[in-house]
Parts: sequence; structure tokens; C-alpha cells
Amino acid sequence: MGDHNAILQRLDVSHINDEIETFYNVDSFRNTDAWKDAPVFLALKSKVSTENIRHLTREEVLSGNYPKDEFRLVGRVNSANIPEGGEPKLLGNITINDPETDIMAVNGEISLSTGIISGVTPTNTGRETSGEALPYHVLLFKRNGCLNCSPNDKGAMLLNCGSPHLEVKMSDVEEPKTDGLLKQIIAKLDNLGKKTHEPEEVKPMEKEIITKELSVELGNITAERDALKSQIGELIAEKEQVRKDSEWGLLLNALPAAWKETETETRAEFESNPAAFAVKLVTFTNTIPPVKKAIGNTACGCSNAEETILKLIAETEKTTGYKIQ
Repeated sequence: MGDHNAILQRLDVSHINDEIETFYNVDSFRNTDAWKDAPVFLALKSKVSTENIRHLTREEVLSGNYPKDEFRLVGRVNSANIPEGGEPKLLGNITINDPETDIMAVNGEISLSTGIISGVTPTNTGRETSGEALPYHVLLFKRNGCLNCSPNDKGAMLLNCGSPHLEVKMSDVEEPKTDGLLKQIIAKLDNLGKKTHEPEEVKPMEKEIITKELSVELGNITAERDALKSQIGELIAEKEQVRKDSEWGLLLNALPAAWKETETETRAEFESNPAAFAVKLVTFTNTIPPVKKAIGNTACGCSNAEETILKLIAETEKTTGYKIQ
């Protein structure tokens, strides 16, 4: 068994269908779910150069009454989709469960054509699909193997054909109990790890993995940013605390003794509103009787306290914009 990606049909272009130019409108193919489980047949006569091949009829497919010497059921369509961007096209994934056909596909020897049923409307040059186009089979045939082994849609093809030119003898296929089948299995296993020739787009699973990786990376960056913000905040807070401790150390020496007894509450009052505290301190200081300076070179400690208060008032006025009288 092998899975093969394919271009099932080019869309919004004209194809010759029953010798009539037919425009395949992309809107007729929007129901891509209709392609799931569509049967895939191999045209056996395409391996004989003197034979012509034909599509199965819808009745033959639905009833299962088709000539077994002309057609072999070899697989199913797994899914189909119309990708965004680029030339409109119907892409599909096909599972081929017939060993001979699968190896022909790997060797690039298979072409395909689609069998659909659709309404049509006349145009100036021919006709156009209208309504919903429904598939009833996909036909595989040996490319250039017979007189008319070429699809109407030259863009319809199998894509991931693996490594080319695998040599397979018919006896290898027709005698499944011999070494031939073992050779096929080994060849297919050998090709699993090899790069195909298909210019594939990013698959949904790969997109999911990429999205998860980007999400993890973004989470790491966000965590690092938050950690830096936290460190910066701690440094700012530390610097601010040093400033507050320095200011309070200067002021503490100038405070009345009674105020120092409740230092925690006094400091909280000062830090919550320095301007109001300075006014309160000045007012309190002005009620203290003036002290004469001592004779000699040593000044009274009160004069140092006064200088400290005046300095604090000046700094407070500069910081807050209030003029303290």
C-alpha cells in the first residue's frame, strides 16, 4: 500500500470534454468532502500500445458490473482540498493498495483522469460546469502506454512518486509467494526515508508543531521580560529606600525627643506627606523659647538642629513645589 498526493483537476480553466470545450468553474468543486472514498481504477488496456482506453460509466461504477479485463479497482481517494493561493486546483490524497500499480506510480509511469458528473450551461465558446460537480471515480493508466493514454487535463498528475526507475518484473507481481514480493517490500521500505520530488507545502501537522515551538519560545521570552521587570522594580525600590533612609537620618537628629519615642509612626507621617510634616515641625519649633549661644567656639546643639530643619524645608519645597512659611 502507498499514499500518493495528486493534482486531481486544474480549475477555472477550460478542458476538452467529450470533444467540447468545457470550463471547470472552481465553485462547482467546493464540496471537497464528496471525493472521500471515491474508487480508483487502473485501465488495464493502457499497458497495450495497440489498445484505446475509456472511462468507466457511472452506472458501471455504482453497480460494480464493469469489465474485469479492462479495469482493476486499485485504491481509494482519502481526501481532497482546494488550497488557498496560486492557480486554482483540486488536490487529493490517494491510497493505492495494488502492489503492481503502486510500484508503477513510484516509478512515475502513471497518469490520471477524473470521472465527474455535473450540470453545464452553454457559453460563447462551449459550456461551463454549473451546480455541484460530483466524482464517481479516478482512472489511472500507464502514461504514454497506448494510443490515447493522455488525460484531457494536462495538469492532473500524481506528485510524490518516490525514487524513479525501480525495476519490477511481471513475475514478481504475479507470483506473490516468491522472492519478487520480498523485493517489492524491501524496495518500498528503502524509499520511505528518501526525499520525494514533490515541492510540498507545509503539512497541517508540521504547522501545529511550528506553532507549539513558537508558543514555547514566546513564553520563554515573556518570562525573561517579566523577570527583568521584576529585577528593575527591586533596584528602583532599593534606591528609593536608601533615599528615604538618608532623609530620615538627617531629620531624626532635629526631632523633639517626644517625637522620637514614636519613631515608626512619626516616620510614616513624614513619608506620607513631607510638606505637611515640615509645616508641623516648623510650627512646633517656633514655640520653643530661643536659646542663647554659648560663649566660645562651641555652638549649642539647637543651632545644628535648626540648620537641619531649614535644609529639609528647602529640599521639601523643591520636591513638592509648596512654599513653607
